[in-house]
Amino acid sequence: MSMVYSFNPKKSWMIPTLEGNDGSEVNRKAFLTGIADNGKMYLWGGTEMVTRYYVNDMLILDMIDLTWSTGSLINAPIPRNEYGATLLPNHKIIYMGGSNGQNLGIGLDKVYMYDTINDSWATQVTSGNIPSRRFGFSSNLALDGQRLIIFGGYNVPSKEATYVLDLTNFNWYVPNINGTIPSSRAYHRADVINKYLVVTFGSGYNNSKEDDVLLLDISNNDQYVWTGYYAISDSAPSPIDSKKSRNYKLIGIIGASVVGSMVLIAGTYYLHRWNRNRRTKIAVHPPSGKLDNQTGQKVVLTMVNDNGNNDQQTKQ
Repeated sequence: MSMVYSFNPKKSWMIPTLEGNDGSEVNRKAFLTGIADNGKMYLWGGTEMVTRYYVNDMLILDMIDLTWSTGSLINAPIPRNEYGATLLPNHKIIYMGGSNGQNLGIGLDKVYMYDTINDSWATQVTSGNIPSRRFGFSSNLALDGQRLIIFGGYNVPSKEATYVLDLTNFNWYVPNINGTIPSSRAYHRADVINKYLVVTFGSGYNNSKEDDVLLLDISNNDQYVWTGYYAISDSAPSPIDSKKSRNYKLIGIIGASVVGSMVLIAGTYYLHRWNRNRRTKIAVHPPSGKLDNQTGQKVVLTMVNDNGNNDQQTKQ
């Protein structure tokens, strides 16, 4: 298989030609997270597929020039896979947790920052209610850009699934959460869409009892809510309600067609009545009637009534 595939919005796949795409210059990796920034994809750590070694090197794929390069190893974290990784607004990638091969998970008392602009590493010690060791979890930036939300992980109980890291002071805390708390899960994916953290699939839950897709309303930093309802915003309607919108448009078109037909029929009917009345009026008061009246002669008029019979009237 090719190491890199691309998918465009027109629903077509292609294999770009990359330097080292045959594997001679770039080793294949697994169990890592790619982060894109400024036209480049950063692929740190993971497991080399040939040696099965855990690594801590940084591969960089230039998605414009289609070339490979490597980042700095100075002060890089120890080798690991199945970690959490999130791009921050300041063009730094924060890495945390993961597995070093002993199935215990790596602690979250430290996080690691990779600067994509300066190609440099830094370590940050965390404080507060530090989560348990974990790997196979998700990490996402909150709506305000000042908090990081993690969820799930391998063998992590539901009551310990969700934590928040305040990026202003690197303090961990457990957020207030309402709603029905779902089972924790590992190896899932999560993304922020509008005001929701949308968690999809994974393992560790019973999908005959729980949904494959979970919604956590994170619009209020003081109170998160697990919900089964996706509220529509003006900027980005959900796919389900987009379908409803299309149905409503179709109903509107059909309704407009029916109303238009009724107006056309009614208009035709009243136009017919108007023309008939006009003809009757002309028959009663012909243009020559004025001259005849001036002579004082009697004028005999013949009209056709609604029953098709002739009526005669004598006008003095």
